[in-house]
Amino acid sequence: MRVRVMLTLACIIVIHIDAKTKILLTAALTDSYYSELRKLQYITSFQHLANYGYGYHDFYIVESLQKNEPTFLDSYCKNVLYSQLNNPDMPVGYNEITTLLDALYYFNFDPDDIIIKLTGRHSFYNNTFIKQAENMTCDALFRHCSKVQGTFYTVAFAMRCDRLIDMCEWIKNNFLKPMNLEHHVCLYCAQAKNLNLKFVNRLYVRCNTVGSLSWPGQSTSTYNL
Repeated sequence: MRVRVMLTLACIIVIHIDAKTKILLTAALTDSYYSELRKLQYITSFQHLANYGYGYHDFYIVESLQKNEPTFLDSYCKNVLYSQLNNPDMPVGYNEITTLLDALYYFNFDPDDIIIKLTGRHSFYNNTFIKQAENMTCDALFRHCSKVQGTFYTVAFAMRCDRLIDMCEWIKNNFLKPMNLEHHVCLYCAQAKNLNLKFVNRLYVRCNTVGSLSWPGQSTSTYNL
């Protein structure tokens, strides 16, 4: 790893010359009512990434439920991990963070790499946030959650790999069942030492409100973050 340090009158800026940007999608292929709908949502997300320069070889997926591989995911992405760590007795947020951690170790990214985490059934509708992450000099990029004051959205964010591993390990070891993942991320950032955290006004993600989790018979809708 090569690091260049630039000194200015106001601060010291560390530029990670060899750091690369990696997009890591989380996925859960259920057998429920919305399985086909969710498949279409994933494919849409993959197609959008390809339009922004992240094609078959260029992004990563960690899937948390499917035990029989390969699946259609392998037709769209070369780098797929079928994690075996999902615990049905634990909340969704806990399982998401443990499978995410599993992927970070499995894919063995460089500690300085910038990891853009995206919940895979949602999709970037333009590449603005991706470009912001590619050029970031901080440790993490989040957007404040407008629905729950004092928390950050976790549908999409960017973080340097070593800090992301540290965050996942901390949440895994300190998870409180009544609290959702957004609260845990906020708690980690509040106690983390020397975490250079910045915020964006938009994530440029189109979110699907329904898609195979729990609401048979409900119409689908989308909203933008």
